Amino acid sequence: MKFFINAVNTITSGVDFVANYSNIDFASGKLDINFAANFNKTKIDGQIATPQILASNGYDIFNRKEQSRILSARPDSKILLGFDYKKNKLGVNFNNTYFGSVTWQHATDPAKDQTFKGKVLTDLGFSYTFSKKISANLMINNLLNVYPDEIDTKGDVVTDLGGRFKYPWEVNQFGFNGTTIAGGLHFTF
Repeated sequence: MKFFINAVNTITSGVDFVANYSNIDFASGKLDINFAANFNKTKIDGQIATPQILASNGYDIFNRKEQSRILSARPDSKILLGFDYKKNKLGVNFNNTYFGSVTWQHATDPAKDQTFKGKVLTDLGFSYTFSKKISANLMINNLLNVYPDEIDTKGDVVTDLGGRFKYPWEVNQFGFNGTTIAGGLHFTF
């Protein structure tokens, strides 16, 4: 059975920091440097408001696994260092993004919890302006083909839904598609 309920109050605190330095003369072109960081922590505030009919029948609507979806299933830190370079009609974009660790908690057994370590993903993009009306771009996301840690089920088939998932599906650190490449040709009318 699945249902939505507003049973939990949370408090999130943290800090965001953004800095950029633009129009740096570099190799006959212009370089921009971008830095951004986010650090935060979420906690449950007060008691979980289980409806009386469910509580009296022994339903635990917000077990350890459900709590971890709010508390630890998303990184509590993310840091980006990026460089944008433009020279004449050519543009190059290079970003490194660190996604902090995430933790999945088993519904009832803390020994089956798993923490997925933080990782850095690198993106590289190119653009070229042929004229005022025509430009093209190429973007390579996750250039180094980084994947999340694999699930360690510790013998619990529910954790990976009977072997259907190699990578974590109940925590969202970053995607598990590896390197992706996209290109585009743009016409302005």
